[in-house]
Amino acid sequence: IGRRHGDTDTDADLGVIRTQLDRCKAVVDQLLVGAGDPSASGFERRSLDSLVREAIGLWSKGSPLAVDVTDASEGLSIEVPRIAFGQALINLLENAREAQEENGSAHPIAVRIRREGTNGVVEIADQGVGLPEDAAHVGDPFFTTKETGTGLGVFVARAVADGAGGGLSYMGRQDGPGTIA
Repeated sequence: IGRRHGDTDTDADLGVIRTQLDRCKAVVDQLLVGAGDPSASGFERRSLDSLVREAIGLWSKGSPLAVDVTDASEGLSIEVPRIAFGQALINLLENAREAQEENGSAHPIAVRIRREGTNGVVEIADQGVGLPEDAAHVGDPFFTTKETGTGLGVFVARAVADGAGGGLSYMGRQDGPGTIA
């Protein structure tokens, strides 16, 4: 907006908007503090495969899409806040479903679970519309490309992953349309 309307009133309004977004981010960050506190968030040690399959089971009850799971985690157990971890995966699965619907794809969503040393990796690959042009903002609070989106799903997923000592990244698929989270 600031690039299109470079007047002082617009610049002042954008400053207020940025300040309010920072305040909103702080509120959401406070809500997510429990993701890093074992006493508040219910950290559990479980197999990565069982955590992922539990989240898929909860998510799939409301989705017409199938999920193909490939497990190469070698029975890896991880300690994470189980409910928050599951919700983060559900958020990412829902984004994948919506991207595929927008692209007209009914292919199964591919979930790959693997071990990297003592760490676990979960990849969710869709055949949707791919990353937006401003992909650097994916995961920013309130950034969305959807008409009805809140822009908090990826933000929350990233906060949960970070709070558990991991991370979240995105890349475009090399074998066709879509995204891998």
